[in-house]
Amino acid sequence: LKTAIYVTFFTAVVFIFLFAFIGIKNRKYAYEDSKTLVKEISSKAALETEIYLSSALMVARSIEQKSMIIRDAGLERKRVIDILTTSIKRNSNFLAAWTMWEPNAFDKKDKTFIGDSLYDENGTMSVCFFKHNNTILFEKNETSDYNKDYYTIPKNQKTEILIDPFYYQYHKHPYTYYETSVVVPVIENATFLGVFGIDINLENLKYRLNTIKFYKTGYLSLISNDGTIISHSDTSFIEKNIFQIITEKDSLTYKSIKKGKELSEEVISEFTGQSVFRFFYPIKIGNGNT
Repeated sequence: LKTAIYVTFFTAVVFIFLFAFIGIKNRKYAYEDSKTLVKEISSKAALETEIYLSSALMVARSIEQKSMIIRDAGLERKRVIDILTTSIKRNSNFLAAWTMWEPNAFDKKDKTFIGDSLYDENGTMSVCFFKHNNTILFEKNETSDYNKDYYTIPKNQKTEILIDPFYYQYHKHPYTYYETSVVVPVIENATFLGVFGIDINLENLKYRLNTIKFYKTGYLSLISNDGTIISHSDTSFIEKNIFQIITEKDSLTYKSIKKGKELSEEVISEFTGQSVFRFFYPIKIGNGNT
């Protein structure tokens, strides 16, 4: 009887040990598998976001090239307007397509178009079309628009850029959008002539990213180059600047965002105070260095 008890006890201990060992092993494997899965999903989401934004850049480049052909051939401005409206009709992700030129830089006929409802008071080649509820609407540009970032930055830097997120209300229309602009400068023999731009509605991009979930608490967040939080599962953080939340400049997180470096780390979240896995994937658009 004693032998049987000892054998039973020993067997029970062995089984408990095996169950514990297998449980720990499975937990470790599940831990690593979940980490790998989340890393793959987040990497894929970053790539899709880059493609989402880059597609606008590709179209803006194409419009710029076609418009230069129209200009060099001495064809009428309407050809460019048709290209702009067609581009936003064909691309559901685009909010607006527009162009702005230096005085007389397009066809040297600005005076001819003074008083034309399509152009500003000087007749400058400057037009914008945007989409609202699948309807194409027209914005008449103003001379003051030439002082805005979406014109002055590409003019000064002479390079294509992705503008930091901003709110914008198209002139004479009641709709306000949270958007960004991909802008391509028009350069001829090192001389700046104007720009072509595509506006992207960031609300649509935020919605797409917010539909991607990792288990019960994981989420994606899109952060602009200047640190603006564009999308976040906790809406109270949207539009705040992450550099006011992550203030430790020597941290890997801070350096990853500032320098646009890929990073994976296990840290205490500044947002929740809990231990988390965090993966950073930089998104680079076009020839810019940010």
